[in-house]
Amino acid sequence: MSALRRHIPTSAAAAGAGALVGMAVALATLPLMLLLGLAGAGALLLLLRERTLWAVALVLFAALPLAYLPVPDIVLTVSPPALVLLALLLRVLVDRSSPVLRVLSGPAVPVLLLAGWLALTALASPYRAITVGWYVSFATLVVLPALLATRDPEVRIVVSRTWIAVAAVLGMYALAEAFVLQGNPLFGVFYARGDLVQKWSVYRATTSLGHPVSNGSFFAIAVPLALAAALQHRSGLAAAAAVLSAGGVVASGSRSGLAAMLVGAGLVVLRPIPGRRTGGAPVGKLIGAAALTLALVLGSAYLAVRDSSSEGSDSAAFRVTQIPVALRGVAASPILGIGPGAASFSQESLLARIGGAGAFESFWLELVVGAGIPGLVLGAVVVLAALRAALRSGAPGVAGAVVAWTVSASFVNALEGGRPESLVLGLVLALALSGAGRPSAGSGMLMLRYAHDVGEPGLRERKAAPP
Repeated sequence: MSALRRHIPTSAAAAGAGALVGMAVALATLPLMLLLGLAGAGALLLLLRERTLWAVALVLFAALPLAYLPVPDIVLTVSPPALVLLALLLRVLVDRSSPVLRVLSGPAVPVLLLAGWLALTALASPYRAITVGWYVSFATLVVLPALLATRDPEVRIVVSRTWIAVAAVLGMYALAEAFVLQGNPLFGVFYARGDLVQKWSVYRATTSLGHPVSNGSFFAIAVPLALAAALQHRSGLAAAAAVLSAGGVVASGSRSGLAAMLVGAGLVVLRPIPGRRTGGAPVGKLIGAAALTLALVLGSAYLAVRDSSSEGSDSAAFRVTQIPVALRGVAASPILGIGPGAASFSQESLLARIGGAGAFESFWLELVVGAGIPGLVLGAVVVLAALRAALRSGAPGVAGAVVAWTVSASFVNALEGGRPESLVLGLVLALALSGAGRPSAGSGMLMLRYAHDVGEPGLRERKAAPP
């Protein structure tokens, strides 16, 4: 039981309650139900600890595939996880004992610069009806968690443990859905109004996350987090979570997810693992490498069926044929872009004509067409700063998660594909930048001294070891 508590937050029960309340709010159709749902959610957010709200936001995201439910557009812009993060911001602002945020220096600077540039391009866009709403969602789900995490090194612990636990549960479900049930009862019963249709040459798991590529990305990020925890703490539960998450990647049938998982987990295996319990690290890394090899073999065998189909080959070909379309969009407005959130909309007919679904299938193409070349450069700087912060703080699992997200997002419409899904990037940045705004980030002894000065609970007694 003690091992379980080390790897799953003690707030899991509260987070689950928050998810149920959030579902009631999102799916409510009667005004009275909506009012009661909002009142219950507000009361719950006031009672929970600040750090618990991070777990609630992640659980809500995993439980509610809002992009595939008939909810009003306002719910897609200000989603339940966004409301939780806004509640967290309010709690931070009214907490006078909270240390002063130092977001004007360090790794948070690129995030602020990107946010400022995207705001400018959104306001200058001819598609302001789209871009302003998109920016509100992006600022809430990406910029806000990235900046809030800089004040608290414990955010990394809470988010990573919650991500590992949620991925383990959903990974088990994904394996059963794809290889046993060949169907998703959630969308046939609980999410009765969902519109996900299996149109691929192989069955691809959707779980409660929605589209298979969303599943592949979520599980691919979880694998390096769980693998690092298993190697550092010799935890069987974390190792099992890594295996289940890898199974979720395979069940999703996502080629980008498989590549992201292998690269992210490979970084964990190659980097030194911090912590005291390192006596079995070489053996653990060998086991991890063997598991990755097995996942590659099984995943490749499963995906080979899809690759040999016309659907799979057309999907792969579109990733190449979309590039000239993106270059055309960049040439039309190389500095300001067409407007963030409107890149695919501006080229929808042409993208559909070359075999796509009317959207760019790359975060980076969406960014450069929407926010111009400066936006692309700032986006790359943000990711590199997050990776550097994770490596400098001795967190190879988080570094692997950043790399996994980067690889996966390069081949899917992660920027405009669904506004609530921007939270994945926001939480990955939060993992990397956790505690980066503290005066002593990177130094264990100074961190303890700072914790003593501000009287922060939970850190004063911790030993000087990387999180």
